[in-house]
Amino acid sequence: MTGTRENAAEPIAVTGVALALPGATDLDGLHAVLSAGEARVGQPGADRLAAHGERAGRPYLPFGYLDRIDRFDHEFFGLSQREAELTDPHHRLGLQLVYQALEHAGHAPAGLRGSRTAVVFSAPAPDQPAFGETGDPQRILGTLPAAAAARVAYLFDFRGPALVVDTACSGGLASVVIAVRELRAGRAELAVAGGLSVRPVLTPEVERPQLPGLFSPTGMCRPFDADADGTVGGEGGGFAVLKPLAAALADGDRILGVLRGTGMNQNGFRATGMSAPSPQAQAEAITEAWTEAGVDGVDYVECHGSGTPLGDVTEVAGLRLVTDGPLAIGSLKANFGHLDHAAGFAGLVKVLAALRHRTLYPTPHFTTPHPLIEFGDGIEVNPVARPWPAPAGRPRRAGVSSFGLTGTNVHVVVEEAPGSPARTAPVRSAELVTVSAKTPAALGRRLDQLADFAERTTHDLRSVARALNRGFDDHRHRRAFVAEDTGELAASLRAAASAPATPAVAAAPPVTLLFSGDGRITDSAWTRTRADFPDRLDEAAQPVARQWGLAGLLGALGLPEARMAGSGAGNLAIQVLRGRLTRTAAIEQARGRPGSSEVDEAGLARMIRRLVTEHAVAVELGSDGVLSRRIREAAPGLTVVPLLSAGGRRDVLTAIGRLYEAGVDVDWARFHGPGGPRVEVPVTTFDPVSFGHHPKPEPAPLDPAAGAEAVVARLFARLLGAPAVAPQADYFELGGTSLAGIAVLREAEHRFGVRITFADLFRHRTPRELGALIEARRTGQAADPRWAVEPVPRTGHLPLSVNQEQLWYLDQLNPGSPLYNIPVGLRYRGPLDHEVLRHALRAVAARHEILRVRMPAEDGVPGLVADGHGPVLKVADLAGAPEHELRARTAAEASTPFDLATGPLLRVLLIRLGPADHLLMCTWHHIIFDGWTPAVFLRDLSECYAARQEGRPPELPRLAIQYADYASWQRSWLAGPEAETALRFWRGKLAGLTTRELPLDHPRPPVPSHRGELLWSELPAPTAERVREFGRARGVTTFVTLLAVLNTVLHRWSGDEDVVVGAATSGRSNPATHELIGYFNNVLPFRTAVHGCLTFTELLARCATTATEVLDHEEMPFARIVSALNPARELSRHPVFTVAYTHQNTAAHAGPLGAATMTPDRATGFGIAPGTAKFDLTFGVIDQNGGAMHCYLEYALDLFDAATAAQLLELHRAVTEAAITTPDRRLDELVPFPRRVG
Repeated sequence: MTGTRENAAEPIAVTGVALALPGATDLDGLHAVLSAGEARVGQPGADRLAAHGERAGRPYLPFGYLDRIDRFDHEFFGLSQREAELTDPHHRLGLQLVYQALEHAGHAPAGLRGSRTAVVFSAPAPDQPAFGETGDPQRILGTLPAAAAARVAYLFDFRGPALVVDTACSGGLASVVIAVRELRAGRAELAVAGGLSVRPVLTPEVERPQLPGLFSPTGMCRPFDADADGTVGGEGGGFAVLKPLAAALADGDRILGVLRGTGMNQNGFRATGMSAPSPQAQAEAITEAWTEAGVDGVDYVECHGSGTPLGDVTEVAGLRLVTDGPLAIGSLKANFGHLDHAAGFAGLVKVLAALRHRTLYPTPHFTTPHPLIEFGDGIEVNPVARPWPAPAGRPRRAGVSSFGLTGTNVHVVVEEAPGSPARTAPVRSAELVTVSAKTPAALGRRLDQLADFAERTTHDLRSVARALNRGFDDHRHRRAFVAEDTGELAASLRAAASAPATPAVAAAPPVTLLFSGDGRITDSAWTRTRADFPDRLDEAAQPVARQWGLAGLLGALGLPEARMAGSGAGNLAIQVLRGRLTRTAAIEQARGRPGSSEVDEAGLARMIRRLVTEHAVAVELGSDGVLSRRIREAAPGLTVVPLLSAGGRRDVLTAIGRLYEAGVDVDWARFHGPGGPRVEVPVTTFDPVSFGHHPKPEPAPLDPAAGAEAVVARLFARLLGAPAVAPQADYFELGGTSLAGIAVLREAEHRFGVRITFADLFRHRTPRELGALIEARRTGQAADPRWAVEPVPRTGHLPLSVNQEQLWYLDQLNPGSPLYNIPVGLRYRGPLDHEVLRHALRAVAARHEILRVRMPAEDGVPGLVADGHGPVLKVADLAGAPEHELRARTAAEASTPFDLATGPLLRVLLIRLGPADHLLMCTWHHIIFDGWTPAVFLRDLSECYAARQEGRPPELPRLAIQYADYASWQRSWLAGPEAETALRFWRGKLAGLTTRELPLDHPRPPVPSHRGELLWSELPAPTAERVREFGRARGVTTFVTLLAVLNTVLHRWSGDEDVVVGAATSGRSNPATHELIGYFNNVLPFRTAVHGCLTFTELLARCATTATEVLDHEEMPFARIVSALNPARELSRHPVFTVAYTHQNTAAHAGPLGAATMTPDRATGFGIAPGTAKFDLTFGVIDQNGGAMHCYLEYALDLFDAATAAQLLELHRAVTEAAITTPDRRLDELVPFPRRVG
């Protein structure tokens, strides 16, 4: 056989593998099973049966069963328990295996975010009968085969092709071929490819398919044997990480095998039937792969080998058309059964194990060749495990074949890796090794796992450190170790595994470098450190020069950009690092300034407050200086790390390790530098939970006598959708929002009779802390009477709320305007009964009085009259009509004004688009609608529809009051002493406010026309999740994070340093309002001082304070605030703010109508009347149910051109990205200043 030819295609390296096969979870475990000739086909184990809710003792089809397929670590991947329940096991297992494959290849998965990594995945369609209720839209993506690769790409943020391949049995190997071709074409720089096949539904023996010749009646797969009588099924699969060989060698990757050639074709009409094999087509696929590889033969072929007489005879016939041998063959199906879509990939993994261990494996059950197979003299089934001899002058080489039931034939040529360069004897030195996990239990297991590895590894410590630091994600539970050999490392890991668990660290806390004027860096410590880092430090006698040298060393070792704080001569080093002073000048000035412990007391106090607020860490550039001493005295809970004591490499690495343990993220690429091999270390193990068959316990009712801690925990759980909340769980880390926070506070107040503010929630974030605060303030009364709402008599006109009254007067100023129309389009797919929907709508209107009101005036004073029947369902049939006709109809519906005096104030139009396709167009007047309303309305409509269909009463919470009762209560509250206290706050908050004009494109008209346009953009799901995590890590809501972004945008664009933005609060501070439909929103001014010298982190703290103050005084209607301020009025502009910010994050209800599932239809306006603008500018964010954030900008056509609006929206996106990436940069340096259009 010849070697590689010059015209061969680009070789592709396999650099990592993760697998799940019966009895084998890695290549070494697979080698043990295969070399022993084990057959892992039999009955499901007891754990597997229990997970499926099946009974033991009942015979099932013989199969190659995995132990469990129901276990999945949903929290690791950020999925809710509900979403995981509705997700196909192939998708769930695929996520875990892809993560482990990347780690096995030496890649930290988070480091690949945004990369052109391809995902090619083969898996069968789900056969699990039900993942949940039919109406849950999450079930669609959870079971859609096309989502298998997309889910991986989405959660890992891979930007290369994401493909799902279904060529039946050859799908797994076809995925590898497609991935290879994507890499060769340059469409991806890395690829993850493979396949999975599991059986969520177990098949009893009595239901065995009666397909003679295909399924073995004896339950045994015997490829190529005289007794072969068919195949048996199996489960498993895995993924491989692929990379061009040249790139893998350059990066020092460990190479498990090299894919030299691939072939793939179709039988066409050559076979006797679509499912029959063709020896000619198989031979052509093999020839294509060998030609592409530049070879004319291989040592071994891992065959499709299904154990069916026709298939085996045909396969060997096809091989003989290509080669006369000598050639050893075998088939994995004898060991594990036929893995369906994963079969070909499993064959590839077998070859990789064989190359790794240089072993040829036997095929179980093979004793006598099948008489119809013409093996000839050169082809033989490998009989026993034996060494794989090295061919003369070339590497070991194998082929892998996989042939699909529908005629797709695949063959791949695999070669052993090129020889590694000789390992040089390692230089003994101290090395930093870091270990992290997502939970304390996982960290303990990981430490034990790595201790076992360190005890037996032959790799040098530097290579191990590089692999563990660079090749794994950094999680919130962390440990760091400095050791000089693997034995010392093993002992440290073992000791840490048995030590008490440490709490999770904050994500990426800011770092401040301390340059104390009296900081000590002894000559001996400096000499030792210079000797260990000769390329990083020079000879320096002055302490100030040593300080800037150490700051540079930390940067070179991967520490993130840090703030700097100094005292005395230490400030000279800071000026040098900022480029404001030369080194020579600094040294000259330092000679006249001996070390001093004097500090600027006011500046020190400000710094300490900032460090505490931001949970920052500090590094003393020396062993002990005045700044670190004073910080420890004032704030002993802060982390302050001295960089040098005795000096040397171990000292420096120990300090970096402490910073890592405090949450600081180190740039490991900078730390380790280029080069160095990627050695193999154990991959992450997960903390899975079962998503198999088990009854769900009903939540225990809350004990009426329960303490505050228990009540708060249940409120957190209910309002945040968490299954259970621990006493120490942080509200903001759980994803808490301002909206839900207000509900928590008011319900707790109502129950315990104490006043709790949003500022209290910021300071007391856990059920234990907030519960303790409530207990300390309890007055003993069962409920706070301030929040008691009593029904009012239904005689005459009922009162409007103050906010409704304001909208009523605005409507009188703009009669016939659709400005306050709220169009909401809902697309329903599935069977929909029009009459049942009509009845359900009437039932909802009967339940909510506000849907039946009109608002006439008596002597110029408006009131509510509830004498209507509510909205009437109108039906239009546009089936088959062009899209533009549909959009014209919805636009007309959205733009038709309401008459408040006659009502109704909700219009409902059902547009039939097909037999199972409808658009439900609900157009509300804002006077009865707010951002909370859709969830209540859709829940009630869905339940009333289901109840009508099922002939039962609706099961909904009882409404003790109606909107008019709340309006009456609100007016009573405003007449009380609390209102004057709130007004006093607002007078102070808005004192001295002056209006500054925005940079307009057109002069402001005397009277606004309110004509507007809308632009949309999107923060992709990975970026959106980074925004949420950024806020959680800093203890603020996403609302506050994006308020700070908007303030930055307005400051950079307009130059304004006194930024006021109008933002709607829920207005539902009274718990009695939570089940009601109506207009409760209160658009309030959020005023923040913004200066370019601030960092984004500092601005974020200011915005958090602003939000806390506003939310603690949100009960005061804006109209009353304006009346109290009595500002100069101009018809041309809003009296307090001209820019508004909306943040829609109330949980959306799934809203099914029977079997018809709902998705929002953004084209109808998404709650915004087309062609209108209420303010000069409105920046909006829709952040519901995770995933991407939809952003929009509504702008006034009187004032702005489309180009300016587009520029602003792009600036908003750029500031968002920059803020969460470099939050410690000054605002005036955060993004380039935008060039004005025109």
